[in-house]
Amino acid sequence: MASVGTYLNFPGNALEVMNFYAGVFDTEIMSVTKYGDFGGGEGIPEEALDHVMNSQMLILGGHLLQASDHIPGFGGMGQVEFGNNISIVLMPDSRPETDRLFALLAAGGRATQPPADMGFGYFADLTDKYGINWMFFNAPE
Repeated sequence: MASVGTYLNFPGNALEVMNFYAGVFDTEIMSVTKYGDFGGGEGIPEEALDHVMNSQMLILGGHLLQASDHIPGFGGMGQVEFGNNISIVLMPDSRPETDRLFALLAAGGRATQPPADMGFGYFADLTDKYGINWMFFNAPE
């Protein structure tokens, strides 16, 4: 089923932040994946291996809140700073719908990662012409 969530990037304290939000929303972190857990860490900088690649929890109304530690120079985002650290994450029902939404939102914007199989799923991200960051995810087929 299609859904929408919010994705937060942090400069190395994602787990601390997610624990804080878990307390605020009286919920639990559903999962934490470290960079070193993904593909045995191959191609990932040594300093990133113990950092959070993805963490997830459900907050008010079942809204999915996700977070990760952004490693400077890894993943193409540059430095995490106010304005580039929050994305709306879309999880459409199909890859064709991901491709359609990506093309429409990318028009006049900046495509950081065109839709592609990334090992963990079909993924894409962009900044639209209004400066809003969007991420897309479909589970692996």
